[in-house]
Amino acid sequence: WVTLPGGVRIRRSSWQLFQEAARDYLATDEPISSIARRHGLRPTSLGNFLRRTFPDAVEARRRQRMSH
Repeated sequence: WVTLPGGVRIRRSSWQLFQEAARDYLATDEPISSIARRHGLRPTSLGNFLRRTFPDAVEARRRQRMSH
């Protein structure tokens, strides 16, 4: 088990899936839904993970998308 910021516990195998998906999210402007689908995750779960773990990156990406 891995304990995330905020005390949330997650299985190590799931943590690895979420980390891979987060790398894709941070490296591209692909929608969360397609990233989640490719990694076998639910979009809501991935979105929640990203907001909890990388709030600054999520906000920066949101601002970037709004400016286009």
